[in-house]
Amino acid sequence: MAKSSDAKPSKALARFSKRSWSLWHFYRVTEGLLEVYSAAHTARRPTKGDDWLLKRLDAIETSWAVEHKRSDLNARFQLLFDVWTMRYVDYFNMFLAELFLEIAQKRPEVLASFEKEVEVSLILDSTSLQEVKQQIAIRKAIGLSYGGFNDVRKFFSEHLGVKPELDGNDVRLVKELIAVRNLLIHHDGFITDKFLLETQWSGMRRGQRIQISEALLERHDEATQRVAEALSATAVEKFAL
Repeated sequence: MAKSSDAKPSKALARFSKRSWSLWHFYRVTEGLLEVYSAAHTARRPTKGDDWLLKRLDAIETSWAVEHKRSDLNARFQLLFDVWTMRYVDYFNMFLAELFLEIAQKRPEVLASFEKEVEVSLILDSTSLQEVKQQIAIRKAIGLSYGGFNDVRKFFSEHLGVKPELDGNDVRLVKELIAVRNLLIHHDGFITDKFLLETQWSGMRRGQRIQISEALLERHDEATQRVAEALSATAVEKFAL
């Protein structure tokens, strides 16, 4: 798990760090359950006091793998790794959107750099100029949460002047993690030509199921945390968040 920076965090970074920690906590608890399950089913006979736990774990195993029985503990972990990856990228996208919203609330004049025209309906539905600004900021924040990382970086740089010095390898790992998440969501984790082109993922072929490990998650988490901390620190300094 990545260590947080000593610099004052934005509220968005604080929330991202808390969500990330909660996700790792969920992973560790579930990891323990899987290991208990594995140990219980390799023993000759469980003790009477363990019956309730075995019934619970049998129910979990049945719901996970009625048709596709997992042959070992590593196979069971793949579903856990998939869930972690998808949720973590969602949290990172939320951080980017919330950081922008934090900037816009502090300095609403930044909205003029990209919102040249305001819909009449938005004005009529709002009770004040402040509410109009807030709705514009929220709408843009939602758009950022669905945008690609390259587009988000460009927006922060060109429209907000937030230009942190990011390590090239960290940026590569962030993009790679997002590509893995998209592969899981749209192709059930099966390698595509587009994924191989975007990530230069080694040792895998088109049509294979991507294999995710704890070491990979930790490496991508640390890189993503550093990118988030750099964006936050630059925004805090520039806009006095």
